[in-house]
Amino acid sequence: MHSIQENCGDSFAQASCLVGDKWSLQIIHTLSGGSASRFNGLQDKVSGICPRTLSARLDKLQDCGIIDKQVFAEVPTRVEYSLTPKGEALLPVIEALERWSAEYAAA
Repeated sequence: MHSIQENCGDSFAQASCLVGDKWSLQIIHTLSGGSASRFNGLQDKVSGICPRTLSARLDKLQDCGIIDKQVFAEVPTRVEYSLTPKGEALLPVIEALERWSAEYAAA
């Protein structure tokens, strides 16, 4: 598992390194429905993200233990992504951001 502490300072900086980049919170929010998603499904739901960026964000989130990647031995290979318990622990934070945005972002 990737150590954020190597690149970031205090705990707030560490959290920012984990989910502060563009797209990460949207990916986590998209996966919050409880069911696993395939790459193309995520790309459709996170509009505007290019495949290369989505792949890089998924890899980072997986390295940090926020999402799980399950590869099925089928032809063609099927890959599904889902939140880990660590990722699910971020959902209240995302919901708080949604509430804040609904109240203040449009103002």
